[in-house]
Amino acid sequence: MNRPRLVRFVGYFWLPLFWIALKYVAHISDRYLPDPIRVLTSATVVDPNIFTQSLYTISRFTVGFVGGTALGVAIGLMLYRSRTLSYLLLPSIQSSRSVPAVAIIPFFLLWFGFSETGRYLLVLSGTALNIAIATLQISRSSPEKYVVMFTSYKVHPSFFPLRYGVPFVFENILPTLRFSLASAIGLIVASEMLGSQIGLGYLAQSARATFSMDLLFLTVISLGIISAIVDELLVIGWRTALFWVR
Repeated sequence: MNRPRLVRFVGYFWLPLFWIALKYVAHISDRYLPDPIRVLTSATVVDPNIFTQSLYTISRFTVGFVGGTALGVAIGLMLYRSRTLSYLLLPSIQSSRSVPAVAIIPFFLLWFGFSETGRYLLVLSGTALNIAIATLQISRSSPEKYVVMFTSYKVHPSFFPLRYGVPFVFENILPTLRFSLASAIGLIVASEMLGSQIGLGYLAQSARATFSMDLLFLTVISLGIISAIVDELLVIGWRTALFWVR
């Protein structure tokens, strides 16, 4: 195993090993740092099981994230294509984006109650605003030489966003996608904590209400694992889809 792979391998396990060493060497109280074995065994008392809880959370933020990404790219290209719409809508989008996404959760609870629709729309809107602004900025930064090239081939400017804009946007939008993915996970967990009967957010809220540090650690660890895996899959999917980018 070469050095980069070895370092990456260690990177996956140093935090759990540090937790174990800190618990058994420093003898930290269970009130602050629960026993790793007790955290693992707490997964057996969760009903529905931890995998079912995780699946609900994953499905919720995935639907919202995918829909928000598609909507955000469409809005960004629309603003790029029409200067009038950009002048009209951009100030509202910018001001809405500056509001912390968690702060709008009460509005969605009042509008949609505890329904799944509200959770999907919450993640969708939180994702779409960031993606829209990123799409617009990336489109505006496209090199002028490509516009000149398309014009020389007698391609009408109205086709620029679709024929060139979408590939160019996705070439440069990966950092925003990763940030929006993390935000989507945080939003769906927060919404589950405020009104849900299943999901990791609900599990965290239940652990807090019952002062179960073991269950709370299990929930946080599950969220960390899910976030790392989903982020890695996003990067792999992006590299696979954009095979010409190296």
